[in-house]
Amino acid sequence: MRIGRFEKIGSTRIGVFEDGVVRDVTAEFDDFRDAVSRPADATDVDGESYSTEEITHLPPTTDNNTVFCAALNYEAHAEESDIEVPEWPLVFLKLPGRSWGKVNRSRITHALPKRLTTKRNSRL
Repeated sequence: MRIGRFEKIGSTRIGVFEDGVVRDVTAEFDDFRDAVSRPADATDVDGESYSTEEITHLPPTTDNNTVFCAALNYEAHAEESDIEVPEWPLVFLKLPGRSWGKVNRSRITHALPKRLTTKRNSRL
């Protein structure tokens, strides 16, 4: 079971995502943090269901969260970019408001000069 955030008709909701469908379980939880802390409670919630094509996917964070990330697959990225693999994994932050949902693209890439958006630098 995957719990995530989505938007439907201008409202931010919490849902269970399975097989191309999201079931709204918002009524069961105080907020997304509450949902993540007790996901089993979403199992029997009988909320309205939507096709994942009908909703806007939101990031699994809110505007108040900072996400700490460890690039555990950095070796593969280094090899495909033909750069030296560092001794230790890269650690980076996703600051509040800098995460986008599944189909929403990062707005920053539209402002970058074309020379910075090559395959090698596409993850800027």
